[in-house]
Amino acid sequence: MQAFSGAQDVSDFVRAYRSFNSSHHDEMVRTFPHVHEVVKRLHDHGLVMGIVTTKIRPSTMMTLEKYDLERYMSTVITVSDVEHPKPHPEPVLSAVERLGANLETTLMIGDSPVDVQSAKAAGVQAAAVAWSLKGEQKLREYEPDYILHDMRDLYAIVGLPEE
Repeated sequence: MQAFSGAQDVSDFVRAYRSFNSSHHDEMVRTFPHVHEVVKRLHDHGLVMGIVTTKIRPSTMMTLEKYDLERYMSTVITVSDVEHPKPHPEPVLSAVERLGANLETTLMIGDSPVDVQSAKAAGVQAAAVAWSLKGEQKLREYEPDYILHDMRDLYAIVGLPEE
């Protein structure tokens, strides 16, 4: 916010931004097609999942609860939980550790360049979603291991037949 406002102290801007987001959360946040069905199916097949986000914990939890996704997540790492946010590997490595997962079998799915960068820096595979606001072409520049055009593309990646 300093870059956009020119102000040294942006705490008032941050407070106003967070207040607006909190009070308008439900009208601004949407899920993408097939997210709930895919997450539920992966969970039902024993895949352990978590969230790594640059958002703060309150808004992250509001979103997960609104769409009934929190019960499928074994860990949630927000920007508030780490010293070094994405693209640093710390958030991804924290999630891997909390999940009891190993780097070789971990896949991070993201919608921004910092997601792909953080995954690669942590030594896990990266999948970028083609429907990102950044655009598929921009994400391809960061060389993700996979590009998802539909959430159901995950089934083939993890070895589940499509239903």
